[in-house]
Amino acid sequence: MKIRNIIHFFLIMIGLILFCRCKLTNVFITVLISVAYKVEENLLLIVCLILFVVLCLHFRLILVKKSCDVPGPFAWPLVGHYWQLQRQPFEMARQLAQSYGPVLRLQFGSEAVVVLNNRDIIRRAFASRTFSDRPNWMSMKLQNETDGRFAFRPYGCHWRYLRKSTVDALTLLRNKSADHLQAYCQQALRQLFSNLDQLNGRPVDPAELLSRFFLHAVGKIAFGEQGVDVQDPDVEQIFFQSPPQIQQLSRIGNFVDCFPRLCWLYRNTIKLAKQVNRQFDQFVSAKVDQNEKNAHHLSNTQSISSLADALLLLTKQQQQSDQSQQHPAKYAIVDALGAGLATSTSTALWAVLMLAKLPDVQQKLKQELDLLNLTTDHDDDDHEPLLTMEHRPRLIYAEAFLNEVLRFGSVLPFAIPHATVSNATLDCHHIAQGVPVLGNLWAVHHDQTLFPDPMTFNPDRFIRPTDGTLNRQLLANVIPFSTGTRRCPGEFLARQNLFLLIINLTKRFQIQQPFSHFHRHNYDVTKFQFNFTRKPMPFQVRFIPWK
Repeated sequence: MKIRNIIHFFLIMIGLILFCRCKLTNVFITVLISVAYKVEENLLLIVCLILFVVLCLHFRLILVKKSCDVPGPFAWPLVGHYWQLQRQPFEMARQLAQSYGPVLRLQFGSEAVVVLNNRDIIRRAFASRTFSDRPNWMSMKLQNETDGRFAFRPYGCHWRYLRKSTVDALTLLRNKSADHLQAYCQQALRQLFSNLDQLNGRPVDPAELLSRFFLHAVGKIAFGEQGVDVQDPDVEQIFFQSPPQIQQLSRIGNFVDCFPRLCWLYRNTIKLAKQVNRQFDQFVSAKVDQNEKNAHHLSNTQSISSLADALLLLTKQQQQSDQSQQHPAKYAIVDALGAGLATSTSTALWAVLMLAKLPDVQQKLKQELDLLNLTTDHDDDDHEPLLTMEHRPRLIYAEAFLNEVLRFGSVLPFAIPHATVSNATLDCHHIAQGVPVLGNLWAVHHDQTLFPDPMTFNPDRFIRPTDGTLNRQLLANVIPFSTGTRRCPGEFLARQNLFLLIINLTKRFQIQQPFSHFHRHNYDVTKFQFNFTRKPMPFQVRFIPWK
């Protein structure tokens, strides 16, 4: 009887605590108390356990609201919106924003995450230091364990130093070695075209071919003429044989990020990811060390020919080795070879797919290229001349096509996640320190007020019908490389390589869709794969030289 009285008192106290907070909960408590008189003590203990769980969940909800008073849809206790996040989280957030406003709260498990779905709000927030941190997620920690990247690193003086070094090096490379950058891309293009010629028009999945092209081009940009040997077995293993289960850890809304206390369930995958990251870091470190041994020629800015050269020269000039235990070149180059390769390859896949699916668009692009009236004379190496960046101002439709690919593909729909450095207020909403913040670039790129009929691929939207010039104001709304303090510093390199690839590939090859693949299997361009990047489902095309 004493036990029953104690439990009865415990139930009443819970009811009093929750009184006036939730009428339904109070009714629930009252019903359970009335039942408690008529049950055995064992069942009464079970009832107490249930009420204790309810109490914990209730106060957990209160804590979530205190950390973030942003509106959002109903979320299940503990799991939040986990199941919805496994589908198309960026499209789900875009649609929810129509009901809850452009600043939206989602639950990643029990953690509140703020999603920004408006262009102006994203720009205003990400331009502020307050929103420049990274979430304390396992997916972020894995990228920083080997000290190989700064793009995923938390905000602080070390990150500021690394980013400044990278931006300065890229600016130096762009101003002093523009010819080298273009020549590296042209070498990769010739190798790609040689591989395509050997196919003799047979259907092929272009994914690996494009990955090797970008690895070839970016490898030379990073390390100079030595580049990266794409035939090397170690390179093959690191870049082309990554275990598929690792890719799941980089997806927004993955299990480990939503339920960090259950990460032991994925301990083997996490261990494997750490091993792959170490191999990647060791590979880049060896390349940087090799560059450093041959850096005796770096006496001035005129002698640089790669990103590694630029970073080595800046380090010599600044003498800031006390700010980093390792050479800063390792951080920048790992980012270029890691995230940079993945995003560029995914974007190129969308470009090739749309050229194959929309022959009218391909023909219009080819006609613009033909108007350049290039000489048919071969160069000194007996190669057909390639289009260069000097032709870019005259290629209006090609520029529009590239930006439509970047908009339509949106390969990083949430960019790389941000977090608040300190307590913040955004559009009258309180957001506590450390709360993850996602910029929904997909929502910006599919905003009907900016891009009418956004689900239709239409490069002409960027061309003014009155005079045929580019609509620069509309182009400014295409932000696939994010914006603000965490904007990708290598955007100009990525855009240049993509532009040269698209115009030269279209100039040389007609890209056709195999009938059996696209029609018999009813290939749908709205379906995609989504891990670190959003890319098309596997497809095949034929590359046939123009007659």
